[in-house]
Formats: sequence, C-alpha cells, structure tokens
Amino acid sequence: MAAGDGAGTALAALCEQYREPIKRFIQQRGHSVDDAEDLTQGFFARLLEKNDLAAANPARGRFRSWLLGAAKHYLANEWDKAHTQKRGGALVDAETSGEAEPADHGTPEYFYVRSCALALVERTTRRLREEHVSRGMGEFFDRVKGCIADQSPEPDTLAVVKEFGIEAGTLKSRVWRLRKRWGELVREDVADTVESPSEVEEEIRYLLQFLS
Repeated sequence: MAAGDGAGTALAALCEQYREPIKRFIQQRGHSVDDAEDLTQGFFARLLEKNDLAAANPARGRFRSWLLGAAKHYLANEWDKAHTQKRGGALVDAETSGEAEPADHGTPEYFYVRSCALALVERTTRRLREEHVSRGMGEFFDRVKGCIADQSPEPDTLAVVKEFGIEAGTLKSRVWRLRKRWGELVREDVADTVESPSEVEEEIRYLLQFLS
C-alpha cells in the first residue's frame, strides 16, 4: 500500500473498489438494502471527510482487514446514536477492532471477504479484456475468457481454430499467455492492499479460497 505524496488519493480509490464488499457486509449484518446503501454511503463519506484513511498505516496490516474493522466500529457508533447513547473516539484500525479472519460460511465477515475476492477477479478480468480490445483481440478474449483462472475446461479447440483461423498450438499458447497476464494483473492489484511484496501471494491464496 503506497505511502507518502498521493497516498490519500490512492486510498480513496481503494475505497471505491471496496464499496460493494462493505455494502454486502452491512446487509449481512441484518440491514435492509436501502439502509445498507445509506450506511455504506455514510461510512465512506466519514472516512473521506474526517481523513480517517490516514489511520490505514501500511505497517499495520492489510487494507481489507483495516477497512472491515473501521466499518464495524462505524456500525457500532451508528447503533449507539440510534439508541440515544454517545460514544467518543475516532475510527480504529483492524489491530484494535477485535477482527478475526473469517472462516465460517454464512457469517457477514465471510460474505465480505468473498465479495472482495469476486471484485478482484472482476477488476483484473476487465483490465485484461481492455488490453485485448486495444489490440483488436476483444472477440478472441470473450471466446476463451472462461479458461483464464483454470476454472473451466480448455475451449473447444477445433471451433476456436476455425473461427479465428489460427493453429491449435497457437491457440494453446495464447491461452497460456492469457492466464499468465491475468495472474500478473491480480498481483499488481493485491500489491496495493498489503504491507510488502512478500504478502502478495499469501493474500491471493486467502482470497481465492473464498471462490471455491
């Protein structure tokens, strides 16, 4: 996670990426769709207005975890306000929020991390498609994108060969490069949310297990 000049802008952009996962988390806490939308809007507005993003110290863990801890604290404060109780203090980071890494299916925390993983896949796949479109290969990408993450069988080789007029060996090579580039984009994305490069692979493995 970048620090120094421009760090606030970079963190604000990260917040936009995490908006839907946070909304999903709030909904799973028992709030209606409309209330979750309002709470999500209020949460991120608070972060930006009060500069609480400055508390997202890269030396204190993953941005994903910090943001979840901040959201929990915000919801607790909102609950207190609704029940005419007052509580002081600023948003806390994940280290002091009591957050435990979610493991159980069906918990709000589980759905939050799953939403983060789905958003990661969506962002990187969209970036990869944009790269192919810029090279006039958008149709080819759409035809074989199901094989990117090894979650689908190989494309119908004969059909794709006939459709695009390429050799079977060329097709396999292109699919291999497609997967390789997708992995690079995933690592670039995740690198912006962790403390050091050594944590990138661990975070990817952690997130992707929520898609299985």
